[in-house]
Amino acid sequence: QRAYDAARASQDKLERILGSLREVLYSCDYHTFAPTYLNAAAERISGYRIADFEADPLLWFDMIHPADQSHVKAALALLKAEGSHSAEYRIVRRDGEIRHVQNSAQVVCDASGNPLRIDGVVMDITERRLAEERADHLARFDALTDLPNRVLLHNRLDLAMAQARRRGEVLGVMVLNVDRFKKVNDSLGIHTGDDLLRRIARRLQSSLREVDTIARMGGNEFAVLVEGVKSPDDAMAVGRKLVDALALPFDADGREIYISASVGIAVYPDGASGPHALIQNAEAAMRRVKAEGGNDCQFYDERRAPQRLGQLELEGRLRHALERGELVVHYQPKVGLLTGAVAGAEALVRWNSPELGAVSPGQFIPLAEETGLIVPIGEWVLRTACADFARLRAAGHDLDVAVNLSPRQFRQRNLVEAVAAALRASGLDPDHLILEITEGTAMSRVEHTVKVLNELRALGVKLAVDDFGTGYSSLSYLKRFPLHSLKIDRSFVVDIGKDPHSEAIVPATIALAHSLKLKVVAEGVETAHQRDFLASAGCDQAQGFLYAGALPATEFSTLLGRTAGAGLPLNTRDT
Repeated sequence: QRAYDAARASQDKLERILGSLREVLYSCDYHTFAPTYLNAAAERISGYRIADFEADPLLWFDMIHPADQSHVKAALALLKAEGSHSAEYRIVRRDGEIRHVQNSAQVVCDASGNPLRIDGVVMDITERRLAEERADHLARFDALTDLPNRVLLHNRLDLAMAQARRRGEVLGVMVLNVDRFKKVNDSLGIHTGDDLLRRIARRLQSSLREVDTIARMGGNEFAVLVEGVKSPDDAMAVGRKLVDALALPFDADGREIYISASVGIAVYPDGASGPHALIQNAEAAMRRVKAEGGNDCQFYDERRAPQRLGQLELEGRLRHALERGELVVHYQPKVGLLTGAVAGAEALVRWNSPELGAVSPGQFIPLAEETGLIVPIGEWVLRTACADFARLRAAGHDLDVAVNLSPRQFRQRNLVEAVAAALRASGLDPDHLILEITEGTAMSRVEHTVKVLNELRALGVKLAVDDFGTGYSSLSYLKRFPLHSLKIDRSFVVDIGKDPHSEAIVPATIALAHSLKLKVVAEGVETAHQRDFLASAGCDQAQGFLYAGALPATEFSTLLGRTAGAGLPLNTRDT
């Protein structure tokens, strides 16, 4: 009797533990799917009682959302074929509420290998999915006006230009800047200014066709994509319509406010080969309108565009820069937000030309990418960074180094071997090398990206997505990549304290990244307020001029010696 009581007590304890779990634990017959065990979480997630499932063995299947039925049937077929499978789908609770669940199951067989039952776990992932959807929305839409933002505009413009090429059509891009908007904010306050921006957005929308796209680019600037126009004159007619629409008075707290707008227009296929160039041309035309007094619209005129340094001359000098030792690698510290200690650095290439002086990376990196010079330059940076950090680690500094892979580098067939060779030559532990790709690179060919990232991860290196928030990815796609971390783009960080859109998207992105077990690094941290905001949102690391700019290797090593065992002092270097 004593043994029976002990066994009974142990069984009761186990039932209490299983009943307290948030996840549904279940067993069901392999052939009929009739449940043979359900814990109490099944009642909480479904709204039905255990007795209801016992009375109707297929009740759970009846709960599956109609749109997900075929998906679940396919998942069951895979489960039986492979022995284990995981699927996400929706269920409709007894009270009609829809919940998102993840069902992970495996087939249990007898000693002869014959399937007996299916054991599984069902997790309610509704909050995670809703958070993903909110973050995805914030990544593509402006928080103030709910218009598409710059990212979504680029996506749509990419597609529209491809269609225009195939069909031989014309499309127009306009950049509209509200004239003297700062006076509204200064005289009536930011709250009234924000309300006016929302009203401007609605009026512009009502002046366009449903097929046109209007986006808020930030501040008092909007962009419009007009597809299927018959000629540039049609695009000009739309631009004048927008100028006229904004010339009508707005009501703000009982006051009549009159505004005007400057509109620049660029037409495809005239004078621009890509979305970025087309928007830049429209912006240049808009600035010319403002310089001439505003309240008008003009086409981009290439003849009036400023001329750049001759590209052939710059390319020739860049080709010799590497062999002449004009390129150097600098390191910008990455700092732990909780400790203030240096946790690693990002390797950044710099060019000190005897003839041109310090050439901006923004000038020579795109040229290197375009000409293919980025491949040998990138491999040299990788080898140099690995060697430098192998020496630093040998000196007792526990640091990671992050190296950027350009889009062209990432497409190279020998990329994995080049990384392996750099690690072998330097002796750096692969676990202390972080390779960064931009989200635009990651999303350009997803299947290729998954393959290459898995091969790189197999070397033991860590992988990160750089400039997150500026490209096309959604967090749901990031789950497919074997990532270690993501970096929030500086454009979001710089607007902390200024733009509610950035202040909404940054914490949401951090939370979602952490739910995917990713570390988060914020770029471009320049103020203590930005640092404190990021720390309170749970961001792991930061880099930016608040701590230090990009330092030559010797200065970076000196900084490490000076700050060993202590946090990095602010404003280490004025850059």
